[in-house]
Amino acid sequence: MTRLEVTLAKSLKTSFEPAEFINVPLSAEQKAELRAWLPDFGEIDDALLKTCESGYKITLRFDDRNECFACWLSPVDPGNANTGLILSGRGSTPLKAVKQALYIHNRLFEGDWAGNYKDYREAELDD
Repeated sequence: MTRLEVTLAKSLKTSFEPAEFINVPLSAEQKAELRAWLPDFGEIDDALLKTCESGYKITLRFDDRNECFACWLSPVDPGNANTGLILSGRGSTPLKAVKQALYIHNRLFEGDWAGNYKDYREAELDD
């Protein structure tokens, strides 16, 4: 291998780090609290802005595997305590998926997924 090939191989090898998905099954009480939370556009915009500013990437798309919308939060900074974890929120609409992810991140875990994460299984939809 040439020096360039070795450098490329090293960068490809280290550019992807495996991550564990956090799928939190919400209790009936938590689901009711989430449904009752009816944020306006400004509140959602502010929560998304604060999440991005605190070093998280937000991905939102339809999840074919689970047949619902999914919102994933993942730390960008390798020094973040939540590095290696991806928090997921799911819902029947994009907004419900975002709401669930923000609810779990801010209210349940208070931003500390690694410290609060237990051995969760697949979460149900929020509705």
